Amino acid sequence: MRHCRQWPGDSGMHILFLSDNFPPERNAPASRVYEHACYWARWGHRVTVLTCAPNFPEGKVYDGYCNRWYHVEEVDGIRVVRVKTFIAKNEGVLLRILDYLSFMVTGFLAGLLQTRPDVIVATSPQFFSVVAEPCGKAQHCGG
Repeated sequence: MRHCRQWPGDSGMHILFLSDNFPPERNAPASRVYEHACYWARWGHRVTVLTCAPNFPEGKVYDGYCNRWYHVEEVDGIRVVRVKTFIAKNEGVLLRILDYLSFMVTGFLAGLLQTRPDVIVATSPQFFSVVAEPCGKAQHCGG
């Protein structure tokens, strides 16, 4: 994993990125979110990633992490907010739906606590990407 330190100056936008996958998970969505966030941070933007405790694909929280209601950390210049979710293995439709829905709820609530973003990005096609619109409207994002 490359390190992506923010360039001096903080004149860029605040970008809020919602995704249930983020490193140390090693799947494609986690890598894409991380790489996008790194570029944006390098270009001088303030980036907040709203995610959950790393657990994919085993459905067990990785060592060194807890499934907390709200936890903030910094990863390579990216502000990472992790929220509590119902955690399930990557098998079985019903349990995965509960997992996604729980992130949708806790992600939405945590999104309301963030500094007003200029842009909200949400991964898809998971259900929780619908959180971006009401979260943006609640914070009057972009207008």
